[in-house]
Amino acid sequence: MKSKKEKKLKKRGFFKRLFGKSKSKEELNLDAPLDDSAEDQSLSGEELIQKEMKRDEEEANLQKPKRVISREHIFVKDVDPKKYCDDLYSYLQDNGLSVNMNNVREMFASMAATKLVIVKSKDPILSQRFVELFSDFIGAYYTKDKVKPNLESFDDLYSDNYRFKKFILKANHDPNKINIMSLRDVKLDTLEQYFGKVLEYAWNPLLACNIENIIFSSVKEMPINTWFMVIPKDSNDTFMSETLGNSAITLELNAKTIEPKEEVYENEKKFSYEFMTNLLLGGYEKYYIKEEDWKKVDKVEEYLKEYSTFTLDNRMFRQLERYTSTYLMFGGDEYEAMDSVLYAKLLRVISILKINIDQESEKGLFQLFEKLFGLENLKRSKKILKEIQEMNRY
Repeated sequence: MKSKKEKKLKKRGFFKRLFGKSKSKEELNLDAPLDDSAEDQSLSGEELIQKEMKRDEEEANLQKPKRVISREHIFVKDVDPKKYCDDLYSYLQDNGLSVNMNNVREMFASMAATKLVIVKSKDPILSQRFVELFSDFIGAYYTKDKVKPNLESFDDLYSDNYRFKKFILKANHDPNKINIMSLRDVKLDTLEQYFGKVLEYAWNPLLACNIENIIFSSVKEMPINTWFMVIPKDSNDTFMSETLGNSAITLELNAKTIEPKEEVYENEKKFSYEFMTNLLLGGYEKYYIKEEDWKKVDKVEEYLKEYSTFTLDNRMFRQLERYTSTYLMFGGDEYEAMDSVLYAKLLRVISILKINIDQESEKGLFQLFEKLFGLENLKRSKKILKEIQEMNRY
């Protein structure tokens, strides 16, 4: 079995063979610094990554197992989703991160629904750690970037200060690999300005998303095997717009650090992109919310059409369906699935609407949801419903 050092050398050799000795703008320099601060100019890319990770862990008081034992990867051809979810939950705990079991289901459900997930917790580093461990467990290629204050456009992500270009090239080179990138310290109100291509890609997954520009032309379209996890700079950042609401799912983690095991075995059962796609497609057919529950969503749409400008787009309805089906497939129940998708998606879109009727009246949205779903089944959603009621008070 190869050591980590040998694997790194092999990886560097691979990129060297892939791109040769070209002096074009798109040449990869894996050792180039990824930060423009003066104190880091003498560090190699790998040394800088390690320094950033150590600083992050110290800030969050993260602890890791003293030893992670590698196993030969097996790309599964069949899996029990519920057991896989349970094993992932245990793996997170073994590595010193405790989250709710529902959060694990919500991660799979979010990836089924969209390519853009907003991951929030009390500490952005906990969100990043969750995405890192999740990616490691399922066998995804994972990379991360911290968004710097001087970012001015989407094209800036292709600069040597970011790993975005390498991420895209990696995904394009291996189309059967799941690729996950986290973007940390993002201000949500900048997403449309700086990450418009990512939002476009997430909202129109069946259409090619052109990412070619003057700086970068090797890959013309966003590889469909990529997911983006946006981690807000401030966990209390609740900014939402129509474009962001359409494209993204919000996953709010109930995360905390715990004592890790001293020794943890790596999960050997990995997902290929093809397997995960087929697994999800099969889940949409086998697991689904009852028709009578979707009719309740239809009644919400009818209400909003009467008192606002809302329309439930087919693309959004497909997101709701895929989210709930996947949530059920990984072990959740129907009440939890509906509450989760309302909280993570639909109510966040509704929250930006101007609803032209007093929300404290008997015809308020809160009262409608209570009648349709029962507040006892909306443990999380009623929080946003209260906020909508407050915002639309006459």
